[in-house]
Amino acid sequence: MCRLATASLPGFDVSEIETARHDPSYTVLTLRSLRATLGPAADLVLLVGDDNLPLLHTWWHAREVIDLATIAVLPRPVAAAPDLAALREAFGHTAVDAILARRVPAPLVAISGTDIRNRVRSGLPITGLVPKTVAAHIAANMLYAFIGESEPQD
Repeated sequence: MCRLATASLPGFDVSEIETARHDPSYTVLTLRSLRATLGPAADLVLLVGDDNLPLLHTWWHAREVIDLATIAVLPRPVAAAPDLAALREAFGHTAVDAILARRVPAPLVAISGTDIRNRVRSGLPITGLVPKTVAAHIAANMLYAFIGESEPQD
């Protein structure tokens, strides 16, 4: 679905690093693989949503994650400003301020993958929420139509 979503976007490439991994996938492992493949001069940018930023310090090998990639923040609709006290304690004020300074100007989209799957299960339209090619793929393959152990996973 990532290939379908990005097919018409110049400069985008879809990697299979995580889907090809047999063990659990962690961000740091993906960044290590990218660094090894692209070399030390490659500028890796990791986009983290406002909703996940307060938990960044809890990620597996979080310090290495911020050493391997420049962290940028994508606005997400959140009820209140995230509490970044624990993040600041873990990484320091300067590092967190630098992350916050790299906010990506983007519209607030109040939709998530879970919302998309739930809409499909409920028979509600997803028009405008995903690219047309992705919506067609979901419909053609009856993805997310079943709840339970046989349900396809992301």
